[in-house]
Amino acid sequence: MKSILLVLALIINTVVFSQDWTTYHNKDFNFSVDLPGEPKTMEQEVPTEVGDLTMRMFMVDASVYEGSSNLMYMVIHTEYPVNPR
Repeated sequence: MKSILLVLALIINTVVFSQDWTTYHNKDFNFSVDLPGEPKTMEQEVPTEVGDLTMRMFMVDASVYEGSSNLMYMVIHTEYPVNPR
């Protein structure tokens, strides 16, 4: 299966001040990313023309840090079939 990794940072009306960032390693899906905290994970089945796909989301709500508001960092991982139907 071909892996697609989409890194999405949503920044809404804010500036991030100094924070301690750490590298999050995910061995199951073979990626690493620097984030300002430990991500919460969530899975969602998404119906598509090639069948149901599992979308895995790794999210850090950065609005909890001092000096930040309305800020979230998100990594989305989805595996697509090599030979779609």
